[in-house]
Amino acid sequence: MAPPLKLEPDLEIEVRGGAEAIDPGLAARIDEIWDRECTLAPGLFDGPVLFMESFSLGRIGARRFGYRHLVARRRDPAIATAIGLKPLGVTGLLTCPEGLVFGRRAGEVSFGAGRWEPAPAGVLDRPDCRTVVLGELSEELGLEPSAIVSMEPVALVEDPGNGVCDILVRMTTAAPAAEIERVLRASGSGEYSRIAVVGQQDLPRFLAANESELLPNLRSMLHAGGLLAQG
Repeated sequence: MAPPLKLEPDLEIEVRGGAEAIDPGLAARIDEIWDRECTLAPGLFDGPVLFMESFSLGRIGARRFGYRHLVARRRDPAIATAIGLKPLGVTGLLTCPEGLVFGRRAGEVSFGAGRWEPAPAGVLDRPDCRTVVLGELSEELGLEPSAIVSMEPVALVEDPGNGVCDILVRMTTAAPAAEIERVLRASGSGEYSRIAVVGQQDLPRFLAANESELLPNLRSMLHAGGLLAQG
């Protein structure tokens, strides 16, 4: 896994075109995997996903692929090697007065079921990480973007399990934990079965208690976001 990369607060993402031509055999294999996954999870949608082509502190160059490419590369390492580029995601490091918000992924989701992750999170489908993460905030947690009082991109962290590179966005809300839990129950999408709000001093204990149920790169995210000390 590559080490986390620092991002400038005024990060720009430049889309340089769509996917380059893919070998017909590889395309057929991608279609085969996609058809199988859609049978298992009929709600899947082949929307756009940006894949990283180049990186600097203030700019990411990207190409637009379909969600089927992300799913296929997760299922078949040979496809990941053939495509080469890595998909981009976005994760909000959301803090409220009581601490950092984590979501436990529901058992019905396609990937990472039952795992704890910073919430909200999703794939990057357009070249604006702020807009995307605010959309995920509203959809997944039911919390309106107007509840956010500050936000900025801070780092790029790769997931060693699937190669997705997550843009971490630090976000702050004045909404208390009880209100976040209320709107999750009332308006959340079902992406998360529950949330946990963990104070800074309690983070090591929370991580140790849930070690087997954390996303593989969760600690790296917290280190890169300045929320967890190294060591």
